[in-house]
Amino acid sequence: MSITVRPELERAIRARAEAEGLSVEAYVEQLVRADQRSDEGPDRPDPACGREATAEIERKLAVVRAAALHESPTADIETMLAEIEAAYELDGGPKR
Repeated sequence: MSITVRPELERAIRARAEAEGLSVEAYVEQLVRADQRSDEGPDRPDPACGREATAEIERKLAVVRAAALHESPTADIETMLAEIEAAYELDGGPKR
């Protein structure tokens, strides 16, 4: 999964992960797991009320933003398209 976040948020999360001796991936996973555990606690908003507290929404957004820093092997879109095109050319074009 790849999600774009503001550069200043990415720097902050990278710094926190490094301070804890974790990869960004491990740090974000730790945040998400903590969020999942907290959703099971007694302070969870009541879904029947139709609204969540602003703090709860902000906490969830923070987790999503942190998850956006999940590292995975990706490539620049232009590089990916060029590689696909080259493979098609080597193989005689796309199969239909």
